[in-house]
Amino acid sequence: MRLILAMVLLAIRVMEVFYIASLLRKKGKPLSTERVSHGRQCEAFALGVYQKLGFKLLHQNLRLKIAECDLVFEKNNRLLMVEVRGKKNPKYRPSLMLSRVKLNRLKLSAEILSVKYRKSVAVELFEVVGEFPKIEYRRFPIFFPSSRSDSF
Repeated sequence: MRLILAMVLLAIRVMEVFYIASLLRKKGKPLSTERVSHGRQCEAFALGVYQKLGFKLLHQNLRLKIAECDLVFEKNNRLLMVEVRGKKNPKYRPSLMLSRVKLNRLKLSAEILSVKYRKSVAVELFEVVGEFPKIEYRRFPIFFPSSRSDSF
């Protein structure tokens, strides 16, 4: 009897999660071409910055089961996964708009890449604020493996 009750409660919770997820999808605004264009400009800018620093691009917009990695680089036999965030309005810092769920997904993605490539993986946030050509950018380390001997 307890087993049946537990299974019914679990089924109800799963249905609630799917219902909430469907509501969130309906409320989400479709991306405008302007927003997509700004995002692509930010990613292209970040790509150029990291390549000037000596990083070799391995993947761009790599889709994993749990998240999408904007940029994945290699340098000194180590990997760097970069999440690029951009805002046109300088009042809103993209670094402050990274949810705990997204952070956890980035960490799990780093672990997946670490197993796949058998290399240590670090995760950074690349923040772009402003409109091109007048922009500011910053790099924030999010996650570094504990076995790292030196930083990038």
